[in-house]
Amino acid sequence: MVLRNRRFNKGWFTQFDWLEYSIAKDAAFCLYCYLFKRDVGEQAGGDTFVTEGFSNWKCPEKLRIHEGGINSSHNQARRMFEDLLKPNQSIQSFHFKQTDQARIEYRTRLNASIDCIRFLLRQGLAFRDHNEDIKAVTLRNAPENNMMISPAIQKDIVSAAAVETSNAIIMELGDAFFSVLIDESRDISTKEQMAVALRYVDKKGHVVERFLGIEHVTDTTALSLKAAVEDLFCRHGLSLSRLRGQGYDGASNMQVATATVERAFSVMKIVKNRLRSRISDQWMNDSLIVYIEKDIFHSIDNEVIMQRFQNMKTHRNQL
Repeated sequence: MVLRNRRFNKGWFTQFDWLEYSIAKDAAFCLYCYLFKRDVGEQAGGDTFVTEGFSNWKCPEKLRIHEGGINSSHNQARRMFEDLLKPNQSIQSFHFKQTDQARIEYRTRLNASIDCIRFLLRQGLAFRDHNEDIKAVTLRNAPENNMMISPAIQKDIVSAAAVETSNAIIMELGDAFFSVLIDESRDISTKEQMAVALRYVDKKGHVVERFLGIEHVTDTTALSLKAAVEDLFCRHGLSLSRLRGQGYDGASNMQVATATVERAFSVMKIVKNRLRSRISDQWMNDSLIVYIEKDIFHSIDNEVIMQRFQNMKTHRNQL
C-alpha cells in the first residue's frame, strides 16, 4: 500500500485535465502553466509544475493547491489556453479580421479619393494648392501612412479613369466604320500637339464625335501624323481597314474644322495653364479625355475605376 501511494496515480488524469506525466523524470507537470507561465514567485508551487516537475506522490493534495482560486496563476494560464483553442480568437483569425478591416478602410478611402478626383476633373481644376491650413484640416483624420495624396497615386487614378473612358468609347464604336478627325496646335509650353477624334454612327443611328486623345508630335508633316495616328490606333485596338474618312485642320493636307478637335485645344488652355505648364503629356491627355467626354466618364462606376487602378501595378493595400 505504501509503495502504491508513492507512485504516480493514473487516476489523477481524470481529476486534473491539465496534468502531464514524464516517464523519464518520473514527475508531473502542468500543461497550462508550461505554455503560459507567469512570474509569480512561489505562488502555486512556483516552477515545480513547469521546470522541475512534481514528484511528491504522498502529498497529492498539492495538485489541488496548485490549481488555486478562480484568479490564480494556474487558472489565468488555463483561460489563455482555452482562448488559444477557440478558432474565432486564434492568431490567424485575428489577422484575417484585421486584414478585412484594413481592406474595408482602404476601399472607403480609395472610393472617396475617386469621388474628389471626379469633381476636379469635371471642372478642370488643379489637384494641389499652397494653402497648408486647408491641408491640415482635410487630412486631420487621415492615416499618416495611407493618405492617398501622393502625385503618383493621383496620376494612376486619373489614368485608370481615362482608360475606362476610352474603353467605353471603343465599345460604343464596336465594329462600325469610322472617320478620323485631326487638328494640331502648340500648347502654352510650345509643344506641338495633335488632337484626334473619331466620327461614327452609333447603334441608335446618330452621328457622334468622340475625343480619343492628344498625341505629342515633333512636326506636322504627313509622315509624323501618320506614325502618331498608327500608334494611337494600335493602343486602342482600332484597325485602319475600318477607316472610311480623314479630316485635318491646321495641317497642309486638308482644311476641315470640327467642333470636337477645336474644343480639345480650348480645353487644353484650361487644363494646362501658366500655373500648370509643367504637367506631363500623359496626365494632360488623361485629363482632357475625361473632361471632354464627361457623359461617358459620368457613366463609369467607381468600382470599375478602382479595379483598373489596382490592376495597373502592385499596391501595398488590396481591395
